[in-house]
Amino acid sequence: MMALLLEAKSLKTANCPVVEPSGPRHLSACTNATWKFSRQATQSTPNPSAAGQRGRLKRGKPLNLLMRLDERSDEVMAFLVHAEVPFDNNEAERDLRMMKIKQKISGCFRSIDHGRAFAKLRSIIASAKKQAINVLEILTLTLNNPEKAQQTLLGS
Repeated sequence: MMALLLEAKSLKTANCPVVEPSGPRHLSACTNATWKFSRQATQSTPNPSAAGQRGRLKRGKPLNLLMRLDERSDEVMAFLVHAEVPFDNNEAERDLRMMKIKQKISGCFRSIDHGRAFAKLRSIIASAKKQAINVLEILTLTLNNPEKAQQTLLGS
């Protein structure tokens, strides 16, 4: 499955570097390959059997992952259809990293208001970086004129 996803990623970058989606032909080919892989893997993954157990049988992690990939194949392959959907979630993880570091170092915020202020500042910094806006300038503008800073970030 990992090889299939990496092949789909290279297919997207080869056919449409940034703007255009890969198209329905590539999506259907990748979805069919995912479906075929999922069926083969599900058949080769043993189903647990517990004599005398009532209710639903406990499935292992590999079977749960396969079933999730099968049920959500459109979401897994969404990066092929929508140009704005990234292949991985590294950017989202980078945005959350500072919050986790702050939590590990100090353990918590002293008040809810301090936590909210920190989250707002991190959001402003992340948005400025994504839009190639000078971070120091937008923070200064935020402190002096919040409405104008918001308009700058929103592009209005």
